[in-house]
Amino acid sequence: MHLLGTEEFVIVLPPGDPSDLNPAARVPFSALRDREWVRLAPRNGLARFLDEGCAAAGFRPSTAIFTEQSAAAPLLTLSGLGPALIPANMLPPYFPGRVFLPDPPIRRTLAAYSYGRPDAVATAFIEKLVAGAHIMPPGLVEAFPRC
Repeated sequence: MHLLGTEEFVIVLPPGDPSDLNPAARVPFSALRDREWVRLAPRNGLARFLDEGCAAAGFRPSTAIFTEQSAAAPLLTLSGLGPALIPANMLPPYFPGRVFLPDPPIRRTLAAYSYGRPDAVATAFIEKLVAGAHIMPPGLVEAFPRC
């Protein structure tokens, strides 16, 4: 197994969102309990993170729209459909929306693994993954730029 890094999740809102959320502070899920969310479809492995974050805050998220594609969530948010919870590394470059770190933090460790010793092709692929992973290392997570 080869650790790639820690993936930090963020809450995204459109640029003109009227909320009075402080971009310098972590945002509790309860602050967005009355919103309809851009949600990842239940079959998407990332969908559970929003459900778990909201459940811990004592509510079930309302749905504006479901998307199968994780990369579509921030774009649907930009259209004004509602907030979304996505891995920070999935934000498109120069994302014009508002970006907040959730409270409590949501993170997951990513790793590449194989059953048994990988062959030369798999080893080269893993090396490329490790070298090119755009995952935030711990310590840089708090410095993530917020809009």
